[in-house]
Amino acid sequence: MPISAPESSRRVLWAALLLAPLAALLFQFKFPIQLLKPPRAAEPKAAMDAGSEIEYDMPGVLRWYKNGRVERFDGTETVPPSPSGDPANGVASKDVVLDPAANLSARLYLPPSAAAAPEKRLPVVVFFHGGAFFVHTAASPLYHRYAAALAAAAPAVVVSVDYRLAPEHPIPAAYDDAFAALRAVVAACRPGGPEPWLAAHGDAARVVLAGDSAGANMAHNTAMRLRKERIDKVSGIALLHPYFWGKEPLGGEPTDAAVRGGFERAWQVACAGELGPDHPYINPMASPEEWRQLGCGRVLVTTAELCWFVERARAYAEGIKACGWDGELQVYDTKGEGHVYFLPKYDSDLAAKELAVVADFHPLPAAYDDSWAALNWVAKNARAGPEPWLRDRGNLSRLYLAGDSAGANIVHNLAMRAGNGSTLDGGAAIRGILLLDPYFWGKRPVGAETTDPATRRQYEVTWSFVCAGRYGIDDPRIDPLATPPAELRRLACSRVAVTVSGLDDFEARGKAYAAALNGSGWDGEIVQYETAGERHVYFLDAPASPKSAKELAFAAGYLGRE
Repeated sequence: MPISAPESSRRVLWAALLLAPLAALLFQFKFPIQLLKPPRAAEPKAAMDAGSEIEYDMPGVLRWYKNGRVERFDGTETVPPSPSGDPANGVASKDVVLDPAANLSARLYLPPSAAAAPEKRLPVVVFFHGGAFFVHTAASPLYHRYAAALAAAAPAVVVSVDYRLAPEHPIPAAYDDAFAALRAVVAACRPGGPEPWLAAHGDAARVVLAGDSAGANMAHNTAMRLRKERIDKVSGIALLHPYFWGKEPLGGEPTDAAVRGGFERAWQVACAGELGPDHPYINPMASPEEWRQLGCGRVLVTTAELCWFVERARAYAEGIKACGWDGELQVYDTKGEGHVYFLPKYDSDLAAKELAVVADFHPLPAAYDDSWAALNWVAKNARAGPEPWLRDRGNLSRLYLAGDSAGANIVHNLAMRAGNGSTLDGGAAIRGILLLDPYFWGKRPVGAETTDPATRRQYEVTWSFVCAGRYGIDDPRIDPLATPPAELRRLACSRVAVTVSGLDDFEARGKAYAAALNGSGWDGEIVQYETAGERHVYFLDAPASPKSAKELAFAAGYLGRE
């Protein structure tokens, strides 16, 4: 018996939701597709036993029986890791246990650049695979290939998490596993941590949560949980074709009751009927007022023109901008493609472009990375060489960071990075920082700062240029005053000196920085030095002037004090 048009349509929709790779392929066709052979006539009731009664059937994907047994027909194929490196891209991979008590495992990916520069710490991407919470694992061929490609392109350490699947483990089990995985990864990114790759190469201050489809849903909900549980935020989240839905149609979403009912039924099975279709887990748009608590500074949302969830992804992006969240948003939309097309079409030009967008989603600019690497080089050589001047004469108990203008900005951010979980080689600690006419700015004037719109706009344009538009002008990297006091007090040093110049556009913000640090509860010593009647970093242009000599003497005295 042929499948009716509504039934065929509903099955295609369900497959698109629960089997992302198949969905991407289906979008290439413009005619109804019959996913299964015509159903057989129902068997006599007497011939059925309790073990064969079906509770939920996702044709070609999953079947759940009333006695609890689950059959999966897709997402079951696996590939082994490549500990010695993938011949295609050089990325090494291995399977690890993140949390023995919870039996939580993951597949780790280490790019070849880690071996080329072993002293350099890398961003960490905690990745959650898709499959609508029902199918696939970190070892699925599609996800193994994607995670390795992402690790090579970023480069980054990628942790692809094997979370518990529904319906055996209904939501919130997947969310609990995602949160536990994040905590385990952050804890492992320290010298001597339990996982060697993360201990040697992972940077806890540069963790991004990422995922596709249902995995993107998990990344969003994990970031929401961070702030609710008063835990440090991550650097960013990358939501690739996120799986969000809701009771009422949004934009151009289908209005057919059978179609929408199929999506709702899938969600009900995933959460054991405990959560409705407008619960914030599946429909963040139902409670946009909560979004300002999103525990990250940056959000990337990617979607595609023919994706089933494109309207939800776009509405999510608009809601993020309107809710009062103070981070940076980036949206990437692919024309003419369907849901997570980049998995089955991994070698297409469009997939390569989207991978480049995700790989470029770094939580820190290159200058900060380079400076952190240089600082670790100093710490390593001062302790054990081979650089003789540092090895024989360097005193790590008196390690200071200093810089002027943008260099002072870098110094502050390095000290924050050290206080947010990143550890210097050999356990070295920063004793103090010296900020000379620091380059800080923000959207709203502080103190006696200029209110001239053209001047303020020019500084915003400059910042946007140097960070390639990745960070807003109120990002804590350029405006430390935007840092909550509880975070600012983590500044990893015991002494701070700030110098400002009377005619410098950044003078008021330098003074406000010192005041904010003093009021944050940070328990170190703050020293300020002001030069009247001079402009930004005047001491470089007139090094022989009496005022320059005095400021140099101040700096030398500050750094030389026991």
